[in-house]
Amino acid sequence: MNFPIEDVPFSRFGSYMSLNSLPKSWNHPGITVRSMRTTSGVKDAFNCIPELNGKAVVYTCKNSGSQLTLSYKNKHIDFCYEDTDVLRIRGRGLQLRIRSCSGSNPTVFPHSKDIMQVICPQINCMYHFIPQRGEINIDFVHHVSHQNKKQKVPKGDWFTAICGADGKHWELVIHDFIGQARPLRLAKSYTAAHKSAQDAWRRFDKKTPKVPQKFTSAAHLAMFVNYTSTVGPDNMAVKRNTMLMSKNWMCQCWSWDHCINAIAHAETDPDLAWDLFQGPFDHQNAEGLLPDSYSGGGVSYNFTKPPIHGWTLSCMYRKNKKVLNPKRVKIAEQQLTAWTNWWFKHRDTDKDGLPEYRHGNDSGWDNGTVFDVGYPMVSPDLPAYLILQMDMLAELAAMQKNKKREASWRKKSDKLLETMIDKLWTGNQFLAMQGFTGKRPQQGDSLLNHIAIILGDRLPEKQRKHLIDILKPDGRFITKNGPATESPQSELYGKDSYWRGPIWGPETVMAVDGLYRAGAVKQAKEIAKRFCMMCKKDNCMAENYNAETGKGLRDRAYTWGSSAFLFCASLLTQ
Repeated sequence: MNFPIEDVPFSRFGSYMSLNSLPKSWNHPGITVRSMRTTSGVKDAFNCIPELNGKAVVYTCKNSGSQLTLSYKNKHIDFCYEDTDVLRIRGRGLQLRIRSCSGSNPTVFPHSKDIMQVICPQINCMYHFIPQRGEINIDFVHHVSHQNKKQKVPKGDWFTAICGADGKHWELVIHDFIGQARPLRLAKSYTAAHKSAQDAWRRFDKKTPKVPQKFTSAAHLAMFVNYTSTVGPDNMAVKRNTMLMSKNWMCQCWSWDHCINAIAHAETDPDLAWDLFQGPFDHQNAEGLLPDSYSGGGVSYNFTKPPIHGWTLSCMYRKNKKVLNPKRVKIAEQQLTAWTNWWFKHRDTDKDGLPEYRHGNDSGWDNGTVFDVGYPMVSPDLPAYLILQMDMLAELAAMQKNKKREASWRKKSDKLLETMIDKLWTGNQFLAMQGFTGKRPQQGDSLLNHIAIILGDRLPEKQRKHLIDILKPDGRFITKNGPATESPQSELYGKDSYWRGPIWGPETVMAVDGLYRAGAVKQAKEIAKRFCMMCKKDNCMAENYNAETGKGLRDRAYTWGSSAFLFCASLLTQ
């Protein structure tokens, strides 16, 4: 296969290095070496520009999953990852100009006779450049800082490496590290290094969930997006294997995006799924709060994310019982108990039994129209999530044969369902309500009001039938491509307006799973099929999609887009 480098970064599972083809407006020619060790806007370390006789060439690009090849006529440059922190590069007939990116402000010096060290403080990373074969010329500017005086910034590139200026074969290793470089035992040849990379990708790809044959190619693309977007533990904020949302722009893990990724991999790789689920819980505070997001650059608690974690664990367990063992059952019960109690203790501002969101970001639907009226806001999805979370806590208690805790959680869950219907049901639908005032949105028609379908058969028959009807294909929300987040008939609908119109992966998974468990199996599969056809047609796993055209929007290699595809495609085989 050839995964489009314009959309999907070239990386390796566990690596913080990424090779990207960035937008022309960014003024980054060629392929850019980037670092995922920072949350700042500066991630770009080096531009890699193929040349012939000192002039840049227009090349073609092929990404097989284990190797990136830039070709011009019969000449080419190959890249592969020998390990997560070791990038191997070789050229045959083409030269490669590697130059520092503007803003990386590197410090460069010889580490030893054969190794050049480059420190890029702006992106929290260091590199060793290790020539292996052929002519490789490295030049750099030593920048002197004069305090309290106007200093002249050096013109031109601070660091440049010219590989293969003599037109012959050449090979180079780039080692990525922080603090102290580990001793390397490099493979004897690029070919041997590529074999390691090839084996790693094939092992991951073999765990692709079963999907209909027509979606096989798209499923491999989805798996590569997840493979290339994963970083490993770094002894800092990332404690275990973590799927970032992307190694394009959204280079963090948010505390609900990870849930869709965990569900997608539960059936074929339960241990990875457990790690993906656990990531944000590594940063759960003493009160039970989960962070908004985390990455190699740190942890943010400015916001949080919705409590979909009980539902997530239930989905994972339904797919594969191996997700949970006795030890994990105890861990999950402690974590979900603290997380559930946090919402009732810290987010039920008016003490009416219904926790609220204090910002759209906390719901995950950042600018959804239900929040136009102001905060705090109770949208029907929130109590639905908490009901399912308490149901899962009851299940976890039952697994430990603790009937008292099981009964307590079931009682609380039933009570919250009663309160939710009493306060948020209008007669024919659920509708969000502002805390204290009871004020409801006067405009718009957000799908968020109907995500309560996630309750499935937990909904009473009356509410269940209404929601199934609202979510019927070709109705208010379900377009030919899937569920729009704002009804296209709404005056507030926008084609590319984030949560005010486009189709997103998580709300598709929630709607499909809820409808399936509500007994509307044929309807659930039809929506799943439409979403999968959209992904296949545009050949991308995007952050979100135009609800009318199906075109991928924003980041076109986003892991909850790929994981939502894998979930929906897998459902079609049942």
